[in-house]
Amino acid sequence: MSKMKKILYLCVTLCVVTSLCAQTAVQPTKKNDGFEKVTNLYLAGKLIDTAYMSMIDSVAASALDNGEFYSISEMSENLKQYEKVAWSKKEYGSYRIDYFTILMNNVYLSGKWGSSIFYAEKIARQSEKENMSRPFIEPGIKMYIYSITNQEDKEIETYEKHKKLIQDLVVKIKKEPEVYYWDGIDALRILAPIINTYFHKKDTVRGEEAYKLAGSLIQGIDKDPTTSNSSRQITKFYTIAFDFFKASGLDRKNDIKAALTKLEILIKKDDLIGDEYAYNLMDWKADYFLQVKQVDSAHFYIDKLEKTVAFAQDQKILINRYKSRLETIKGNPEKAYELLDKALEESFKMQAELSAEMDNLLYAQTEAEHHKLAFEKSEAEKKERNTWIIVISLLLVAVITVSVILLRLKDRKLKKTVKDLDETANIQIALMEQFESEVRKEEQERLSQNLHDDLSGTLAAVKYNIDLQVLDAEKSDKKEKLTQLSEMMNAAFNKVRNKSHDFLKVPNCRMKKCFTVI
Repeated sequence: MSKMKKILYLCVTLCVVTSLCAQTAVQPTKKNDGFEKVTNLYLAGKLIDTAYMSMIDSVAASALDNGEFYSISEMSENLKQYEKVAWSKKEYGSYRIDYFTILMNNVYLSGKWGSSIFYAEKIARQSEKENMSRPFIEPGIKMYIYSITNQEDKEIETYEKHKKLIQDLVVKIKKEPEVYYWDGIDALRILAPIINTYFHKKDTVRGEEAYKLAGSLIQGIDKDPTTSNSSRQITKFYTIAFDFFKASGLDRKNDIKAALTKLEILIKKDDLIGDEYAYNLMDWKADYFLQVKQVDSAHFYIDKLEKTVAFAQDQKILINRYKSRLETIKGNPEKAYELLDKALEESFKMQAELSAEMDNLLYAQTEAEHHKLAFEKSEAEKKERNTWIIVISLLLVAVITVSVILLRLKDRKLKKTVKDLDETANIQIALMEQFESEVRKEEQERLSQNLHDDLSGTLAAVKYNIDLQVLDAEKSDKKEKLTQLSEMMNAAFNKVRNKSHDFLKVPNCRMKKCFTVI
């Protein structure tokens, strides 16, 4: 089995773990109305936000399981409502990361490498924003692309660049496996291709170093108490797969057979990790039996491979090559040549597609560099503009501050002037009311004196005359009337006298008010 194929399958499985997908396939785009159905349920108010986003993620996983892939615009449309919900609340940070993960898996597993790198960068940037940094996801995707395009120098360069970070991760993940679980899964994407590359280059020293590093990383991942049984089975699969890579690179047939046997036992044990793992095993076994020239076993696994759904872009190429090798072993060179010719034809088609994709990737990279330079220039202009804005703002703040201080001082002075005027006015009012009270008192005393001296005296004289007539009256009825008249005059006299006294006793309440105004 070729180096490229080995790396392809492992990276596919790693991607599946990251996206929580059970299975993947590469087939023409099919219509899937699952996105629309779930979205309609949400819009009808039958699903809460988190349930809706989780169901959309499941629909996306199911689409991959059924080999349904979409163009970028189609998948973006499918996730239009998901995007609105994910960015509607601050606490939905993990769902925002999942949004870009779903988009990446769609293009990644359908062979759009440039788009895969774009969305991997989006995941990395969004993870940083949400304080859930995943520093290995972007280089992991790039390592996969370098491996299938046989850019071994780029693989080694990328690995060496991140080796220290992976070594540090091993220490961290042993202490906090539940925190660094996904970092560990992402780092395996970097280690898988490099292990295969080093051993196939017969660089056993570096190969063993990367192999041991991967083993330590898997041990740390397995310490996560929240890890599901399927995740544990997957990491076990990786462990054996690394053994297989090592044995295959060093051409150790017995170790290859032992690793394949372990993988077969693991996959038969539980149906937890998906058909693509069984597919990998069938592929590796077909290659192994062709190497050891066991015709019947090789034919059996080649036939099984041909009957499964396509789990790789070059599956037709691979099967035709295997058939060609099988016919060569059987002694049928003409049939072998015919099958090899078909494999080459398919390979040319794939290379053309890959070339176009790489051209697009190069164009995108050039465009990105151009935009980066334009962005840097824009940022410099923006920085200069912001500096001027800050300076002007500080000047305005200073002017406003001075103006406010002056206005406050003027306001205090004005308040003091108003207070002084109020006090002066209160004093004048008090004096005027005091003067008014004194005048009123004098008038009351004069009126009281007049009532007492004039009216009271007159009434007393009239009463005295009436009393004399009472004494002189002979008729009883006349005497009685004069007596009543005398009593009335006496009452009037007492009222006038009391009134004159009351004028002198009236309390001067307005005077009290005047002296309490200030």
